[in-house]
Amino acid sequence: MGGTHSLKCNDISRQLITWCNARGIWLSACHIAGKDNAKADSYSRKQSIHTEWTLNKAMFKNLCQTFGTPVIDLFASRTNHQLSRYMSLYPDPNAEAINAFLHSWDEYVYIFPPFNLIPRVLKKLVEDQTERALIIVPMWTTQSWYPKLETMRKSQTIHLKPSKTLGFFHQTQKQFILSTGN
Repeated sequence: MGGTHSLKCNDISRQLITWCNARGIWLSACHIAGKDNAKADSYSRKQSIHTEWTLNKAMFKNLCQTFGTPVIDLFASRTNHQLSRYMSLYPDPNAEAINAFLHSWDEYVYIFPPFNLIPRVLKKLVEDQTERALIIVPMWTTQSWYPKLETMRKSQTIHLKPSKTLGFFHQTQKQFILSTGN
């Protein structure tokens, strides 16, 4: 069974089901293959600007030249992965795995997580004793997780300001790159 990642679609679906139930109408859904429903399928493949962020490919390449190229992108999708190997938060036929938190981070990993997952990411890095990670997070010095991040840092920090050439899908405060290990 599939699901929705859209709260608005979920709300509309619930309203429709409630309306049908109140009128004794039986509702059934079936899957239509993407090749047979190209227009609708194209919408589901578009990047969600509310949850997905990415760096410009050229910026990512520059970071790899500075810090080395990570082996796997842990918080990616088919539309924003920076590396051929990636894990996705949601089912994705091209992803190596779903939900990076369920897998070991024993390789050099690239992490640009949803911001609400940053504390969990830091905890996982410690639990897995991850040797190297290239991490992109907001420079939010007042957040409870920020001091922990600073103590984990084993390499230089690069501050990036949002710009069109940087390629963030969202505009935010300053960003920084963290590489743990050598």
